[in-house]
Amino acid sequence: MPTVDIEQKTEHIGYSEAAKMLGLPRGTLYWLVNQRRVPHVRLGRRLVRFSVRELQSWLAEHAVPAHKDASRQIKGG
Repeated sequence: MPTVDIEQKTEHIGYSEAAKMLGLPRGTLYWLVNQRRVPHVRLGRRLVRFSVRELQSWLAEHAVPAHKDASRQIKGG
C-alpha cells in the first residue's frame, strides 16, 4: 500500500471553515462560489470543498497595497 506524505497533502475545508478563514458571511461565500470568483472544488451538486492553500493564494492575489502617502493625515473636515 502506498504511503501518503502528509506535508504534500492539501487540506480541504467546507463552507463554514472557509468563510471563517476569509472573514466572510457564509452567504457571501455561497455567492462567490456561484459566480466562480473564489477557487473551489465541486464534488457533487451540493458538495463543495476549498483548498486552504488555494484560498491563501487567492487572498494574497487580491491584497491591495497601501498607498505610499497613506501615512499622511487628511486635513479638512
